[in-house]
Amino acid sequence: MKLVKRGSVAAHIHVAKDFGFGSGAPPGPWGGGYVPDSTSSKKKKKYKTKKPGKDKTTGDGSTTSSQDKSPPSDPSDEGSHSTTTSHPDSNSTTTTKPSSAKPGTDNSTTTSTSTSNTTSEDDTYSESTGNTTGSPSTTSGCTFSSVSSLMSGKKSCRHIVLNSIEVPAGETLDLGALTPGTEVTFAGTTTFGYKEWAGPLISIINSNSISVTGAKGHILSFEGERWWDGWGGLGGKKKPRAVFVAKLDNSSISGLRLKNTPIQGFSLSWSTGLGFYGNVIDNYEGVMGGKGHNNDGFNIGRCTDCRVIGNTVDSTDDCVAINSGQSIKILQNNCIHTHGISMAPAGSASEVDDVLVKSNRIARGKFGLRLKSSSKGKGYVNNVRFINNELIGLWQVGIEVVQNYKNGVGFSQAQAGAGCPFQNIEFSGNTVSVTERAAKFSVACAPGACTRFSWDGSLDGGGKEDMCQNAPRGLPCGDKSSGGGSGGKENS
Repeated sequence: MKLVKRGSVAAHIHVAKDFGFGSGAPPGPWGGGYVPDSTSSKKKKKYKTKKPGKDKTTGDGSTTSSQDKSPPSDPSDEGSHSTTTSHPDSNSTTTTKPSSAKPGTDNSTTTSTSTSNTTSEDDTYSESTGNTTGSPSTTSGCTFSSVSSLMSGKKSCRHIVLNSIEVPAGETLDLGALTPGTEVTFAGTTTFGYKEWAGPLISIINSNSISVTGAKGHILSFEGERWWDGWGGLGGKKKPRAVFVAKLDNSSISGLRLKNTPIQGFSLSWSTGLGFYGNVIDNYEGVMGGKGHNNDGFNIGRCTDCRVIGNTVDSTDDCVAINSGQSIKILQNNCIHTHGISMAPAGSASEVDDVLVKSNRIARGKFGLRLKSSSKGKGYVNNVRFINNELIGLWQVGIEVVQNYKNGVGFSQAQAGAGCPFQNIEFSGNTVSVTERAAKFSVACAPGACTRFSWDGSLDGGGKEDMCQNAPRGLPCGDKSSGGGSGGKENS
């Protein structure tokens, strides 16, 4: 994989200071993170049902149920996500590489090359990043400064610049149904009028092979503090989602800077071959003011072959939450003040399968790495690998594995449910450091519903006793040694 280094961003120094990477971890987007430099044009994969094998020890298999294969019709629907998607391996891809964009030049010329698609977990793949350092030149009439002009002219343009658009209250900046190959660049400051509604404020849907990026110095200023009331999605003011992404295939969203989202940042679903690279979600003011809540960075549902790489999230809820999907890679992201990276199946039949979470840094937040389902949840979590992640200064729990999760409750007392089994879960090479008021582990599994776990990593800190209800073999829950290991015991 050929990598190019982006220019550094000087703003928001409080985030940059939190991530002074050492030699062991790659720099994130604040310090000029790495992003791939070419466009994948893989064919769209068909969705099909895939089940994990039965547990040979307990006889517990996954529970699946039929579901509607149609995409959500209403972008404002805040229902749960689920998936039964399958992603066949491909041996080759065709890559489209854009020429360098310079002021006053046309960037529409492309050169096609053929690349080999390997199965290495270090990702020798190609994705589009667009231009993250400046606006591409466009044909006449393709710089828009209002929602109305964008709606009337977007389909005739392949190089779109959105220049300091003011989105009226209650309206959506609609980037749907764009021509394949379209490049969209946000420039200047994009603002949004105030209204209590579900949103979304930006919609990127029903497109194939497009790139969305940000010009140097741009910002998407959501002014979420107008909605923040400490309740998030649990009550109070109705809050709009920031960026809704659905049915966006073989595309990329890179180098965007989101400031103060009212609730979730990126909500994505029903997409294949989609990549997020070097984006920044800055909700620091919601953290410090104590009013931001449910400000997840990335919520992923019904996605196949999607990647979240080299992003920074400073926020009040999950950095990345996967509700359903398969063949997903979460790599080299910086998570500050968040609730960590979660496998969080939600809904009546949610399956999470084949996920790699590698080389992320999670600092000064509430949780680190998590698998969570509700007592009545259905579906499964299968084949998830947490590799070489760095967890620093977490203040409640380092590793959480619970099947009695309830939103808004720190430690649920509900009985764990077996309807969403967790199996084939690998923790390898992770370093976990928690504060003295935190626990290293919180485990609440139903009997026989958490199986085939493995652990190899380091543990440090933690003055609070681990909770180890039916902890799976291989997970050192309750181990007093700081080095962790592969011990652990099956609790009944």
